[in-house]
Order: sequence, then structure tokens, then C-alpha cells
Amino acid sequence: MQRRELLESALNVPMICVQTFHVDDKQLEKILGDSQQASLLVESRIIIHNTTLANNETQSPLQSIMKDRIKYILDHT
Repeated sequence: MQRRELLESALNVPMICVQTFHVDDKQLEKILGDSQQASLLVESRIIIHNTTLANNETQSPLQSIMKDRIKYILDHT
């Protein structure tokens, strides 16, 4: 149970981080013009990918919603 909770938290943090990039296209272009911000988005996505692979159990409803929003954000980058 503890491992599952840890993996869930490890997944939630970068998912929330990526949500901060959910802005209109003009703002996103400005934000991603900063290499540190672009790096943060890429690193968060890598963590999400790696953590999702390690956590094959079903996702919480919140994680499912965030996953859909992340897909939308990444399609616009």
C-alpha cells in the first residue's frame, strides 16, 4: 500500500506541474521561449512516462483527467 501511494504522489507532482502550461497558444509560445520552462515541461513528461510504466495499476479519476489535459497540452507544444 505504501509503495502505491508513493508512486501515485510521484505521478501527481509532475502532472500538476504540466497543468501550469495549460494556457492559450500565445502565452504557451512565450513560456516555452524560456529554455528553463521548456526543460521543465520535458522533464515532467519524462517523469510521468516513467512513473506510469512503473505503476500499472488503475489511475485515480484525478490522474485520468490530468492525463487527458496533458495530452491536450503536449499536442499544442
